[in-house]
Amino acid sequence: MKKNIALLLVFVTVTVQAQITITVDDLPEDGFTYLTATDTLTSVLLGTPGPSAQQWDFSSLTSHYPSVPTFGLTSTTQYANAFAQSNLYTFGPAAMFGGFFGGAPVGEAGLSNGFMFWRTDVTGHYVIGFRSEAGIYANRNVLVNPTELLIPTPATYGTTRADSSRWVLSMNLNPTDVDTFYISTVSKTFLADAWGSLITPYGSFPDVLRMHEYAVKVDSVTATFGNTPVYSIEIARDTMNNYLYLTNTEHYPVAMVSADKNFNIRKVEYYNGAISTSIEEADVPKTALSVWPNPACDRVTVALKDRTLYGKGKMHIEIVDMMGRIVYSAPLQSALTEIELGTQLSGLHMVRIIENGTLIGNGKLLIAP
Repeated sequence: MKKNIALLLVFVTVTVQAQITITVDDLPEDGFTYLTATDTLTSVLLGTPGPSAQQWDFSSLTSHYPSVPTFGLTSTTQYANAFAQSNLYTFGPAAMFGGFFGGAPVGEAGLSNGFMFWRTDVTGHYVIGFRSEAGIYANRNVLVNPTELLIPTPATYGTTRADSSRWVLSMNLNPTDVDTFYISTVSKTFLADAWGSLITPYGSFPDVLRMHEYAVKVDSVTATFGNTPVYSIEIARDTMNNYLYLTNTEHYPVAMVSADKNFNIRKVEYYNGAISTSIEEADVPKTALSVWPNPACDRVTVALKDRTLYGKGKMHIEIVDMMGRIVYSAPLQSALTEIELGTQLSGLHMVRIIENGTLIGNGKLLIAP
């Protein structure tokens, strides 16, 4: 009898230890590009929610398109004051971010360049706002208020959280006629409903927590004359069941399953690794150079963080590919310079500032296709 009790205690101890806790240390961090692939056709087995360990086999997934969200510090952008609650940003078309931007779009059809602004803290990962460079949202700072929660922390099996978010875009503001507003709201609940191990084409993850997100997104158009409502029309409503597979080692969901209200799977996005885009501290001081947006599509801005360095010597700027070939070289005309990338190859590159033959600035740049 004592032997059976001992075996039971060992089993319970192992089971409890296998249930991980997701914290702020497991959320996205600045200076990294997270590589993902999305399968829009393959179906996967979700299993049944419950306290027992599960084994999810997503190894048959294929890649129909990639995503490469790169996180940088909001404080390095010119929009830091406008999005004061944000500490991280990404730049590019929404399609580059994959399915991780919640209910806040970046541009029409996901193809327009734009900024997404995020906040990561001990309570989770949030959408703070966005700014598009084209389409009906172009050049407007849109704040999500209340902010939208994407990953709650700390989280372990059984954790539940509720969240509601809202953003408003003024279509036209004229005190002499009717004003129109586009309003998007998202109401959601999170439940960490399962845990276990996961296999994807990228690799095996022995300790995974699954977070089920049930969300209802409603888009509407309203009009007012002064403070008097004129009309309100609901133009879209979508109910979603999303599943985030989280682990302690990657700082990004290792898989995200998107399903409709009837649990029909729409797509599966899975993690394919990460690339550091931070400045090479071994070569130059970390504060010497700022490169943004990163990744970049058609142009990039390079700045000397210490503006007093400019003008002390003859400077030029280089962009070097991973084969060591210089694909761009020009004199540095100011401490802040913009480079057109239309003729450059895609992929990871190095940006260098040279002064009198000496390297004084060095940073990584991911050029999107």
